Amino acid sequence: MVSEEPLFDVSAHGLYLNLRRYFRTAKLPPSGVNVFRHSAAKLRRDVGETVEEVSRFLDHANLAVTTTYLRRLEGEEDSGWRKVAALLQR
Repeated sequence: MVSEEPLFDVSAHGLYLNLRRYFRTAKLPPSGVNVFRHSAAKLRRDVGETVEEVSRFLDHANLAVTTTYLRRLEGEEDSGWRKVAALLQR
């Protein structure tokens, strides 16, 4: 597979529109694809990874960026996961 070859036959705009529709169907607030980076960073930190490990995962050049990023997510309770899991089980 060539590195520039798309994995799926969907445009970036199509992906975004589908994502928005999925959030709406799950009765979640509108969001973009960056929510996946936020979720992955928070989950990794919640299971005990260091800020440095999370920073490498996110490919941040500056540890201060990761620290700021995680501080905003700290203590944030995500009550939407149960709704998403229920929707995916249908």
